[in-house]
Amino acid sequence: PNVWLLHEAMNVTAVEMAFFDASPVRNGIRLDWEVEEEDGDVSYNLYREEAEVSDTSMAAKRVKVNEQPITGESPYSYVDRDIIADTKYDYWLEVIEPDSPLQAFGPATATGPPLVKVFELMQNRPNPAVGSTTFAFAIPEAANATLSIYDIKGRKVDTVINGKLDAGQHEVDYSCNLS
Repeated sequence: PNVWLLHEAMNVTAVEMAFFDASPVRNGIRLDWEVEEEDGDVSYNLYREEAEVSDTSMAAKRVKVNEQPITGESPYSYVDRDIIADTKYDYWLEVIEPDSPLQAFGPATATGPPLVKVFELMQNRPNPAVGSTTFAFAIPEAANATLSIYDIKGRKVDTVINGKLDAGQHEVDYSCNLS
C-alpha cells in the first residue's frame, strides 16, 4: 500500500502492513487491515477524506473516523457508518506506536452503498434465533415505521420499532425469550 508519513523521521516503525482495504457494506464502508508484524503497544486511528464545498472552491479535509484508538490483534476491521450513499471516500490508517514516528497507510478507496430505492426487509440473522436476533431493512425515504413481532398464530408479541426513521439502511437488535 501507499504510505503517507505524518512526520518525517529517520526511524522506521516496527509495524509491517500486509494490506489495508475499504469496501462498501450494507450500512457503511468496512475497513480491513492486516499486520504481518507488530512490535510493542500499537494502536490505530482511521481518517476519512471529505470534500468541503464553499461558494468559490472545493477543498478536501481529513476527518478522524474512530473515537478511541483501535487496538486488538490482526486482522483488524472497522465499519464507518457516518457516510453518504453513492459517495466516494478515501481512507488513511494511522499507526500509533510509543517512541516511534507517526506513520499512516493509504489511501484505501470505496464508494458508499447505493441509495435505497424501494422498501426491503432482509432475513433476520441468526435464523433460527435463540435469545436474540438482528433485523435489517431499508426504506427509500424518511417515514414513520413500525416493526412488530408476531407468533406463529398471528398474535402480536412485541413492537421493536415504532417511530420516525431516516431514509436508508437500518439494523435493529432484538432480544427476548423467542422460544
